[in-house]
Amino acid sequence: WFSSQNIIYGASDITLYVDGDGTCAGLSVAEQVDPMLTLMPTDADENTTVLDPLPLASGPAYDLVDSVPSDDFFEATTYKGAFGTTLWLDTWSWLDENGRFSVARETLAEDTTWSEDQTLETQLFVDGATLTIEAGVTISAVESEGLAPALIILPGATIIAAGTVDAPITFTSTVASTGSTDSGLWGGLIVMG
Repeated sequence: WFSSQNIIYGASDITLYVDGDGTCAGLSVAEQVDPMLTLMPTDADENTTVLDPLPLASGPAYDLVDSVPSDDFFEATTYKGAFGTTLWLDTWSWLDENGRFSVARETLAEDTTWSEDQTLETQLFVDGATLTIEAGVTISAVESEGLAPALIILPGATIIAAGTVDAPITFTSTVASTGSTDSGLWGGLIVMG
């Protein structure tokens, strides 16, 4: 069984297979849309340094999800594909052993207002929500072993940040005052789309 709602993206020069009894007819009409994975290059291979195959909550991987056949083999999900909100390959795959996953992350999926100073220890993805940062707030990145802490605003999310001359919004690192010149202390503010 192959659903016509499944997403096949980026494949080219392939021959779609349809078996004689039509149980895989979905292959010939599968969706050809970008699944909007968090951090997944289209040319990923063994040399890709970091990836995150989790789908964005605002993306098509969460739309038009089929009911599963009633044969006790398939498990119902709220998403299409191998991943939802859990990166089950973490801790046991070659990708994990070689540090390829961007797993030091958190997701902010509800509207939130920061009115006090914040500390980021991981990458924070704002997904389908509005993050409001009030004037005078300082966001400090803590040095970590993994990827540099960053604030990432995903497509479909919103950031509202209006500092003033007297109360600026400041992004910095907790080790900035020590005079460190190490790279990777602050991953930045990234607005995607």
